[in-house]
Amino acid sequence: MNICVIGGDKRMATVAEKAAADGCRVISVGLDNHPFSTACLLTNNLSVAIASSDIIILPLPVTRDKVNLFAPLSRFDISIDEVLEADFENKTVLGGLVSDDLKRCITEKGGNFYDYFLREELCILNSVSTIEGAIEIAMRETDITVWGSRVLVVGYGRLGKVAAEKFSALGASVSVSARRESDLAWIKVNGYRPLKTHELFEHIAGFDIIINTVPFLVIDENEIKNANRDSVIIDLASIPGGVNFEAARKEKIKAIHALSLPGKVAPKSAGLALYDTIMNILFETKKPT
Repeated sequence: MNICVIGGDKRMATVAEKAAADGCRVISVGLDNHPFSTACLLTNNLSVAIASSDIIILPLPVTRDKVNLFAPLSRFDISIDEVLEADFENKTVLGGLVSDDLKRCITEKGGNFYDYFLREELCILNSVSTIEGAIEIAMRETDITVWGSRVLVVGYGRLGKVAAEKFSALGASVSVSARRESDLAWIKVNGYRPLKTHELFEHIAGFDIIINTVPFLVIDENEIKNANRDSVIIDLASIPGGVNFEAARKEKIKAIHALSLPGKVAPKSAGLALYDTIMNILFETKKPT
C-alpha cells in the first residue's frame, strides 16, 4: 500500500512511522523536521507525493489559519490552494476537522473522502489522553492534591465519563452534572454525586476543580460569580468552549481552555490510536491494507 502523509504534528509522524514499520511505502510532505526512525520518503513536492500514492492522509486539524495546512514540523508552508489543485482521482483521502469546501473538492475530483475524527473509537481513545492532560493541569495549577479535592465534571459524554472515573480513582470527591435524567441516573449508579446542569450556579461554590466537557456556554457570568475564587476551571470543549473566560478574568478566577491535549501530552499514543482508526476505515471500505 502506498501512503502519503501530509503535514501534522508528532501524531501524524507516528502514523507515518507505524505505516512504514508495517510494510507500507510511505512518502511524507511537511514532516521534514521530524527525526524519523523508520524508512519514510521525504519530499516537498506535494503533487508528486499525491500522484504516487493510493492513500492520502491529511493532518488533524487540516488547517488552523484557513490558508496553510497544519504543519508545525515543517520548515515550509503548504497552502490549501496547493492541495485543492491536486488530482484525487481514485484516491482514498482521510482527514480530520476538514472544511466542507475541501471535502467537496476532493470528491468532485474523483477522490473518496473519510473523516477519521468522526470515528467513535478515536474519540474514545483520545478521551483518555485528554483527561490525563487535564489531571496534569489540575495538579500544576492548584496548591492542593487531587486526592481529597472536590471536583465537578460538567457533562457526561465520552470525556465526562473518563474524567469522573480518573479523578475519582485519584481520591477526589466527584460530582457530575448533566441535563438528561438517564445520564443523572447513570452518574448516581456509578457512585458520583449527580447535579442538574441548569442548577450549577447553586452548587459551583463548593468545588476546587471544575472540568467542563460541554461545547456550549454552561459556565457563564452567574456561575463564575458564585465560584470559589481559589478554584481552577479547565475547559476541554472545542472552540468557543463552554466557559465565559472574560467573566472569569474579571473575577480573577483561573480558567484554562485546554485544547488539543492528546497531541500535546501523549502524541505517540494519540498517533497510534489515529493509525488504528485509519486502518479500520480502510478495512471497512475494502481498501487493501
